[in-house]
Amino acid sequence: RLAAIHHQNTTHDGDSAAAGDDDSIVSAISNASTNPFQMSNFHFSLMNKTETTLQDRFILDTGSTLSLIGNKELVTNIHDTTSPTQIATNGGVMTTTQQATIPGFGTVQFHDNAIANIIGFADLTKTHRIKYDSAMGDVFYAKNKETGTVICFKRNSDGLYECEPSAAYMRQVKQANFSALTLNIV
Repeated sequence: RLAAIHHQNTTHDGDSAAAGDDDSIVSAISNASTNPFQMSNFHFSLMNKTETTLQDRFILDTGSTLSLIGNKELVTNIHDTTSPTQIATNGGVMTTTQQATIPGFGTVQFHDNAIANIIGFADLTKTHRIKYDSAMGDVFYAKNKETGTVICFKRNSDGLYECEPSAAYMRQVKQANFSALTLNIV
């Protein structure tokens, strides 16, 4: 099981979604069984593949106060930060000294020893309107406040809500990382 993650310097900007967003989220929910969703260029599928590990997907964590990624193949722009972040979990305290970017989502903490790729629910609310209706499936739907696109976190057999990046998302990240490497060499 994943432990709750706590950040010592977390702020909440208090953004709220517009009142008329419910209809478009409900529409997306009703089409969820047939359509993959895309958030800007951040692609997900609703497939649950038990043969993959926590390192291959994003986990939505309502107990987390930040987002922490451990798989460098899921992010771009890994870089050192000016101040370390202390993260307390059930497994102990971890200090991160790096951040990275999830295309279409934003900046996250990065540590290559993280056991999972955590998307903090509180972080997601800054850029997305989140809806859950168990009558429509055991899925969290998150609608991007700027683009209107929807992503899904579906419960897996272990009870965790996850998104598996699509092949298109993985190609986008790989290309961005290759381009950054090329620029650093030249």
